[in-house]
Amino acid sequence: MADKKDKLALESLDFFYTALAKGIINLMVALDPEIVLIGGGISANSQFMEGLQAKIADLKSRNSDVRDLTFAEVKPAKLRNDAGIIGAVYRAIQAN
Repeated sequence: MADKKDKLALESLDFFYTALAKGIINLMVALDPEIVLIGGGISANSQFMEGLQAKIADLKSRNSDVRDLTFAEVKPAKLRNDAGIIGAVYRAIQAN
């Protein structure tokens, strides 16, 4: 629906981007990771990943406390939505 420019969908998506970006920024400040990986099916959506990265950059640029900090790269996890099923299969193999 956001692709069709539905107002409520766009507002909801922006709210989600903002909440997730704030959480990621807090983790970056507190833990200083080398990289932040986003997993699950949503990570396969390049438009979502671009929107999230844009929101992180926007929030960072508007906050003088973190503006000059070097942040980790935010990327989709390599296995994306398959990580859970691969982990389950691995666990089943290990149990035998």
